[in-house]
Amino acid sequence: MFSIPPLFYRPRIVWMAGLVCLLLQKTPVLRVLVQAEFAAGVRTGQLLGAIVPVAAAAAAGTVHAQTGATTWQTNPASPVDGTVGQPLTVVFAWSGGRATPVSYEVVGSLPPGLSLRDGVVVNDRLVVNSSQGGAIEGTPTSAGMFSVSLIAWDGLNGTEGTQGSSPSFTLQFNIVEAVNAAPTFTQQPASLTVNFGDNAIFTVGVEGTPTPTLQWRKDQTVLPGETGASLVLDNVTLDDAGTYDVVATNSEGSATSAGATLTVVPPPAPVIDVAPTAITVKEGRAAFFAVRAFGEAIEYQWFHDGTPLVGATGPTLLISGTTSGDSGDYTVRVSNPGGSVESEAAMLTIKADGDARLVNLSTRAVVGTGDNILIPGFAIGGNGRKELLIRAVGPLLADFGVAAETLLPDPRMALFLGGAEVANNDNWEDAPNLPELMGATSDVGAFALKESGKDAAMLVSLDTSPYSVQVRDVGTGTGVALVELYDHDPAGSTSRLVNISARTQVGTGGDKLIPGFVIDGDIALTLLVRGIGPTLGANPFNLAGTLEDPVMTLFRQREDESEVVAVNDDWQTNPELATLTDVTARVGGFELLDGGRDAALLVALPPGAYTVQLEGKNGGTGLGMVEVYVVP
Repeated sequence: MFSIPPLFYRPRIVWMAGLVCLLLQKTPVLRVLVQAEFAAGVRTGQLLGAIVPVAAAAAAGTVHAQTGATTWQTNPASPVDGTVGQPLTVVFAWSGGRATPVSYEVVGSLPPGLSLRDGVVVNDRLVVNSSQGGAIEGTPTSAGMFSVSLIAWDGLNGTEGTQGSSPSFTLQFNIVEAVNAAPTFTQQPASLTVNFGDNAIFTVGVEGTPTPTLQWRKDQTVLPGETGASLVLDNVTLDDAGTYDVVATNSEGSATSAGATLTVVPPPAPVIDVAPTAITVKEGRAAFFAVRAFGEAIEYQWFHDGTPLVGATGPTLLISGTTSGDSGDYTVRVSNPGGSVESEAAMLTIKADGDARLVNLSTRAVVGTGDNILIPGFAIGGNGRKELLIRAVGPLLADFGVAAETLLPDPRMALFLGGAEVANNDNWEDAPNLPELMGATSDVGAFALKESGKDAAMLVSLDTSPYSVQVRDVGTGTGVALVELYDHDPAGSTSRLVNISARTQVGTGGDKLIPGFVIDGDIALTLLVRGIGPTLGANPFNLAGTLEDPVMTLFRQREDESEVVAVNDDWQTNPELATLTDVTARVGGFELLDGGRDAALLVALPPGAYTVQLEGKNGGTGLGMVEVYVVP
């Protein structure tokens, strides 16, 4: 690791005029030295202090004073004094010869602990290849008198002849034992005032022989593992406030630094942005409350009729299998070291005869080919069969203002149970139960399909199970299509839609994935809503071209306007993550990729119409899926 900066560096001429001018005229090496200074902190003035005796001798005639005179230069001057345990560096160079040396050789044994910087052993000779001189450095480990010879060579690796008539120089070292001394502090720790959550750093300087060991303390209590010259406290809290000092110890004694006070400024009290809202659910179904608050180091505690709920310490509260005893007022206290705030009461009403169910799913998307076709899915739970009206609309969307050239020309729809196709339709008027299909269309309030149109539809009665629908063009066409799923069973049916989903290629603008659903009834429904991209590309799905970073927004439709209910980007940033994970397992959803960027929300929604918008962050595109699960 030999790297001696240029011996002569940074022009500087500052000396007395008389004597120095005389010396410059008679001693070539000094002419050069006044023009520059050694690197590594060795300045010209220091070097001249070592070389002036040589110059004086030159003036007296004991050194050749004509142009071309040569000399060795070392700093510190030989003999070099050093102390065991104290770092030592000696810089050397040969100047004034017929040519600049190319390498230097060190002959003899260096004091233990010292080495030739960037030195290499060539044929049992220790050399350094440099035209700038060399350096011997390290920390002496043994006391004594030592001497080595320095030789300057014309060639690399100590070859091609030596420099001038005096090619070698004896460098002597006088290394003495260190004098033991008890620790003393050269720098005391300073008191600090920092904001809650910031970092605090205390630093001391200490000297002593042998080198002292350090131990930091807080309020005179030892801090395990804190034995360095600096004490770093990350993300401080109010508990970190106190007095800090450090004890320095060696064989000669110990010393304790002055105490430094750490003052931690508490954060502002939290603010509730969205309070929990009243909810009515059917007895036995799940109830869900949520609060959104801003602030640092927030903690939560939920209350039922003023009594704290054990373990209810997150931003959400999920009550599964509700009973009449769960009815009442629910509040949440949000606190941090700066203060606390309590929400207004939100009432939970339990109805024995209330009902709420998913009755409609609709998805508009661009239908491609291969893996990029439109694939809605649904699951039927409960008891008994369920009658569903399923439609795939393409050409008719032109009547609703969608450009005809962007529409799927001739949709074909196939219904699958697992991997088996159980029903299909190309043109809706070819349905075997057309009269019943038309009656169901009127019953559920769906718009009528055109006669002789190429849109597809089917009315089916299905057992409880998960199903999927594949929508593609009869030929190789692509374009926008709308898939609709309607529950045609009367209110009070014991079978339910418990899961709905839609998977397709997600684009930008009007090509985002925008499924919609309708909740019917007189009570709220707790739902898990997920927007998935990265997980589709991992095992066991291994689909190509998935949406890299889905962003999901849930809207409630109110007459002619949409109201944002909730937004999520990355599911693991969700404040109710623990509850979210538990609910996912409960409803049978597959696990999302750990560290992935899929999106997820847990919400309690009153009856109404809702849409979910799935898009790629920063305009990203790819295969994506939206899922909606009813939480039991």
